[in-house]
Amino acid sequence: MTRPFISRFGVYLSERFPLAEHGLLIATFTAGNACVAQAAASPGPVQVGPRLAVAGLVLLLLFFHFRVFDECKDALVDADLQPDRPIQRGVVSLSEIKGAGAVAIALQAILALAVLGGQAGVAWLIVMGFSLVMLKEFFVGRWLRPRLFLYAVPHTLSASLIALFVHSAVTGLAPWQASAPMVLYAASAWAGFTVFEVARKAHGPDEEKPGVDSYSSLWGPGGAATVNLLLIILTAAGATAAGVLMGMGLYFTVAFSVATVICSVVAVIYTRRPSRSTAKLHYLASSLFLLAHSLLPAILVGLERGIQLTRDL
Repeated sequence: MTRPFISRFGVYLSERFPLAEHGLLIATFTAGNACVAQAAASPGPVQVGPRLAVAGLVLLLLFFHFRVFDECKDALVDADLQPDRPIQRGVVSLSEIKGAGAVAIALQAILALAVLGGQAGVAWLIVMGFSLVMLKEFFVGRWLRPRLFLYAVPHTLSASLIALFVHSAVTGLAPWQASAPMVLYAASAWAGFTVFEVARKAHGPDEEKPGVDSYSSLWGPGGAATVNLLLIILTAAGATAAGVLMGMGLYFTVAFSVATVICSVVAVIYTRRPSRSTAKLHYLASSLFLLAHSLLPAILVGLERGIQLTRDL
């Protein structure tokens, strides 16, 4: 007897889109960008209200539909190389997941266009359009796919566009009206999401799978750790520059310097003793850095400017 879809979908989510992990990252990403956007756009305390919560929900649905698009792109390859994944082993079908993705996009449209409206709706349409171009692999997929890092970099640009959507949701300004600090911070998210991409595909020698691309097999553990660390430095520099322009340079410099030093130590550990355990430590440090990239500005701006609860819908 076939289990109900909701039960099987729960298995899929737990393996491919764990809500607790993604929810935490999305909540902090939304909060960090909202605080920077408001602090850079106007004086006074940052506003926390329903619009921010709606923007966060849009992002949760957005990242889920990104996952569905990835499943569509990778279905044939995963059938050969990743047979243990939920779709490949028959827990759910690709058509069922496509249906869930369509529902997620429809809900986003309602929330972004009808609830948030205005410039936030425009910003969402830009993100949505970009996601469709990503689905088509920028129309050069055959050339781009074998080039692992070059494949990742244009995809992670979506992080900057999503950051500008949050900016529009909480300020009412168009994405192209974003202030210099907001543009810098959004740009740093591009590098930050690339950090995560590299770290999750940097493994120990005993973890490498024949035919499955990874940065550690392409560049070696030392090369993967070095590129990842350079991206971390670039992310920290962009976020710190945004803090300087907002008059909070000292706080941002100290906070992001500490985070970068910690990641540097972990990178050295992974490089010198590459293994399953040090690769996991490297991935954990990179994930926590990505979390800190959003959480630190939210905390620092909140402490400096204060937070005010509002009814903004």
